[in-house]
Amino acid sequence: MSAPVEVVLCADSAGQLFNCAVFDPHSGSEFLSYSGGNTSSRSLTVLNGEYILGAQLGKNFINVWEIQRKDQLQQKIVCPGIVTCLCASPDGLCVLAGIAEAIYLWEMSTGNLLAILSRHYQDVSCICFTDDGSHFVSGGKDNLALIWNLSSVVQLDSSRTPEPRHILSRHSLPITDIHCGLMGPQARVATASLDQTVKVWEISSGEMLLSVLFNVGIMSVTFDPCEYFLFCGGSDGNIFQVSLCSTSINRDKTFQMDSDGNEVFKGHRNLVTCLSVSMDGTLLLSGSNDETVRMWDVQSK
Repeated sequence: MSAPVEVVLCADSAGQLFNCAVFDPHSGSEFLSYSGGNTSSRSLTVLNGEYILGAQLGKNFINVWEIQRKDQLQQKIVCPGIVTCLCASPDGLCVLAGIAEAIYLWEMSTGNLLAILSRHYQDVSCICFTDDGSHFVSGGKDNLALIWNLSSVVQLDSSRTPEPRHILSRHSLPITDIHCGLMGPQARVATASLDQTVKVWEISSGEMLLSVLFNVGIMSVTFDPCEYFLFCGGSDGNIFQVSLCSTSINRDKTFQMDSDGNEVFKGHRNLVTCLSVSMDGTLLLSGSNDETVRMWDVQSK
């Protein structure tokens, strides 16, 4: 068995050259590309390392590609409505899709619909599993982020309506992105919002640990693997690096560049829609509406 290789998977919403493609993060060379349609934001996911799933922009189906197939034959999964966000569980057993205000949960081996969760009041904008697949977090245009226990959602008693474990209601404008850290049910989760804040929460208690205020709306958020830093993509194209190791005990902060590790990555000319950090924490990857994907050296910016 060959050693695992870290790659970049990205989608082009215009769909002119490809729908999505796999790149080498060190050389920038293209390994594979998958054509047919175009994928909407927050709806590209990998299923069990074998399939790529991408929700078609503005249409009610999901495109499916087998990663290793050379002929690139495409399959389509028809859905009850337009998919606004999509996420596969880490073990590949199930897939979550946001369709209007509801979250649909499917078992992939059988195709069975396991649950429809209707606790958001407006469209679901983003969804994310914890690294062990025990919980997932959904964010919506209703300003709410909901923490769900997967085992309580997948239950045999059909008379009971599944309820979220915690309701995170401290944002004042729509949620734009969610990122779950490591440690499963003990993880921390970051939520970004158009209200110009990023908030960090504890999944087990639902308690807010930190709120950082910026001068622009935040469109994307991620941790580095060690969770020393929080990276936040702004609507102005800037990426803000926030130190999580500050000695300050104040939970509400305003972003300021300082010697504690708070920095700004400047280069994008439009809103930053997605962020990811390499497994060794040295590289930051960003995608933007300026039609570029950029690779940053975290140390030198």
